[in-house]
Amino acid sequence: MGRSSRRTRAMPPGSSNAEAASSSSFRARLRSESIPATSRPASPSSAILLQDEVRRQLAKAFAAITSNNTEEDGDNGRVVQFRDTLVNTGVELHSDAIGKITKGHADIQAKIAEFAEQSSRALSQANSLYSNIAYPLSATICESENLPRATIATHLSNLLKKLDDAEAELRVLGQE
Repeated sequence: MGRSSRRTRAMPPGSSNAEAASSSSFRARLRSESIPATSRPASPSSAILLQDEVRRQLAKAFAAITSNNTEEDGDNGRVVQFRDTLVNTGVELHSDAIGKITKGHADIQAKIAEFAEQSSRALSQANSLYSNIAYPLSATICESENLPRATIATHLSNLLKKLDDAEAELRVLGQE
């Protein structure tokens, strides 16, 4: 059925400490929740270089795990094919994840910019409204084609005077 003993991860015979450190730092980056500093490759050639680097790192990691298995199984062709398939799938998954993260980041940045613009408009409108209500209403100057230019207080006192005159006239007419 299967072997009961656990296999330990052994470094391939040709690997060095630098490769081990590179592999472990790659794993650490994969486990990290932080977004990579370069969210979008500058050019298609840098995207290809990034994919090649990911492919190389995945191949190294898989080779380190399966180095003992290939010698014992004797079926190197299938293992190599499986390794290549796994590496290609890992690269596609990584590229897809980075693409989605980049798209999500761009969408969020667009929403932040839209919100900032709406906030600026609202703040401007609030400042305009405040400046209107901060000025005393009695000192506000009215302009109309039918009335002379004057403050609201002047217009109200003129209306009050006309109302008093009208009441007085009504009293006179009521006595006749």
